[in-house]
This record gives sequence, structure tokens and C-alpha cells, in this order.
Amino acid sequence: YIEGFDDIAVRGPKESIRRAYQVIESKLPGSLILESEDGVMVKVATSETNINLKMVVSSTSTILNAMFDKISSYLETNDASLLDETLAMDDQVDKLYFLALRTIKKLSFRDPKEAIDDTIIVKNMEHVADALDRMARTFKGIQKIDPGCVKELSSRLRDVWSYTLRAINSYQSGSKEQALKVIVSREELLNRMFSLIKKPCSEEMAGVMHELQLIIALSVDIAEATFSNYVRSVTKRPVSKESSEDVVG
Repeated sequence: YIEGFDDIAVRGPKESIRRAYQVIESKLPGSLILESEDGVMVKVATSETNINLKMVVSSTSTILNAMFDKISSYLETNDASLLDETLAMDDQVDKLYFLALRTIKKLSFRDPKEAIDDTIIVKNMEHVADALDRMARTFKGIQKIDPGCVKELSSRLRDVWSYTLRAINSYQSGSKEQALKVIVSREELLNRMFSLIKKPCSEEMAGVMHELQLIIALSVDIAEATFSNYVRSVTKRPVSKESSEDVVG
């Protein structure tokens, strides 16, 4: 699916194939399974030319924003149902992720280098969702969090939340300035994160802190890919006649 094939022949017992497909069907937009006497065929009816990658990224960004919001609200209300909603949203991100990779693969011939940067962007966004998924599962396993730690943790979560959205927005808007701000502010954000280590609940929060630090690193990768995209676009610009004459002169 990700490699861009429209017809995928699957060998094996039909019942086993059917059960396996049911597990992954929701993550493969536009796919359907066709059975015949000759075997089983997974057919993809999605047309990549009708898929706008920026819209897929925008939809993924919206879901990530909601996942951050759910976890933040959980810390304020201790409503465990918010964590379950967060886990369900990760499946939505997976679906968009596979669609994005397929689209990039099918259209990579237009600009292979840009396709690499786009792949980095969508992969890191999917990894952010995975980190939030693991964070939600960690909170589900903790009986009670010290109120003082909740306040600090909630503040750090909001910091990382804002940081991640700024990185994604730099890609969406093509802003090299915003991408650079994300890159250079990493150390300051990490230093604020490390302040949690001094708290008495640092051990039970170790898993959450690890995920937050990972999300920071993923956000930096997104910003760096955005800046790389900008640099490449500048180097591809044709030199104007006036500029050429100035150089000769």
C-alpha cells in the first residue's frame, strides 16, 4: 500500500487473509478486498492526484492538537475517559500517515528531494502521536499523581504542545524564520523539562518525561526538514539576467 501499488495479490488461506485484512482495513484508506477462485486481491481505489498532501498534514496536525488537549484536560480533571479518547485518535493518525506515505511515494518523481523532506515530516508527526499514545497509557497505569507534580507536569506539557505545533506550522506556512526559532529554542525548553527531575515524583513520571523529550526531538526534526526545504527552493531559483550581468561586470 505504502509503496504505491494499486493491486496487491495475497497468497494464503482465504479465511486467514480475511481476518488479517479486517485488522488493518481502517488504516488503509481507499482499499478493498476482492476474492475469486484464483485467490485474493487487495485493490486500492484511491487516486493520489486527488489527494492534497498539505490537507493530510493539516488534518494530522488537528488530531495531534486534540490529543495534547485531551491529555492536558486529563491532568486538570483526572477524567480517565479522556485518555481512552486519546488512544482512539492515534488510530486516526495512523490512517492519515499511511495515506500520506502512499501519496508521497506515487508523486516522488516530481521532486525526489522534496519527497524525502515530506516523508520526514509525516513520519515525525506519526511518531509524536505514538509518543502521546504511550503517555496516555502511562497515565492510565498511575494510581495517583502528587498535586504539585501535576501542576509542573501540566505546564511542561503545554510548553511541548505549543513547541510541536509551531514546528508543524513552520512546515505548513513554509516559514524559515519560524523553523529556525523552533531549532534554536530547543535547549531552553529542555532545560525547563529537566527542572522536573528535582520534583519528588520524578521517578513515577520518568516515562512521561521521556516521551516529552522525544516529542521535542521530533519537533526539531520537522523544523530542520522545513528549513532544508527552504534552502533547496532558494538554490533552485534561476539567476536573473540583471544578476548575471552584475557578476560579469
